[in-house]
Amino acid sequence: MTAHLVVVEDEVLIQDFLRHCLEGEGYRLTCLDTGGALLQFLDQEKPDLIILDLGLPDEDGIVILRQIQARRHYSVIVLTAREDETSRLSCLEIGVDDFLQKNVTRNELTLRVRNVLRRNGGRGPSGGGGHGATQFVLNAGYWSVDTAACQVKGAGGESTDLTPQEFRLLEALCRAPNRVLSRGQLLDALAMGGDPPADRMVDAFVSRIRKKMGSTCPITTVTGFGYRLDTTPP
Repeated sequence: MTAHLVVVEDEVLIQDFLRHCLEGEGYRLTCLDTGGALLQFLDQEKPDLIILDLGLPDEDGIVILRQIQARRHYSVIVLTAREDETSRLSCLEIGVDDFLQKNVTRNELTLRVRNVLRRNGGRGPSGGGGHGATQFVLNAGYWSVDTAACQVKGAGGESTDLTPQEFRLLEALCRAPNRVLSRGQLLDALAMGGDPPADRMVDAFVSRIRKKMGSTCPITTVTGFGYRLDTTPP
């Protein structure tokens, strides 16, 4: 099936550029121009990806991000003219998948959209065969991490909801069980080919994962080196 993308952008020229690029790649596109319109749309539809401008006329995009991710974890690419670190860190803390400037080229835009859909198990453009993830369950001791469904479940069937960035960090640790990964290695996993977040974000993501997974969280701090995922059940 065709991936359904929602563009939330009030500048007509940018909206036309995105429509031209993405519909040209075979994606199904819905274009909206306010945060309120997006919230109403999400009451009815569950798109594969949201491309969101931060400078919306009715509400700041970061506020909208918090509102939509409080409802359900959506795949989100932020497209903005802002260059300040504060906005970037706020978006990463909320759990967006990518962060692009408005002067992005068509080739980079379409590549990043394709990568986010592939990572999060979304569908490809029409006629493209799709980019769904292969089923792969990683062992994390008491917990299992399903990379296809982006789910984390405990031995008793309980589940925990992680943001895309949190899930990506946990997945990186699961792929190197009982080995120490440095903050630099984890930053590379979070960046996925784009610009990495600030170094201190690794500690923030680990702290949030531990809070969500509770006392059975398998992530261990190795002081002076980084983090390790222990696969021995507690």
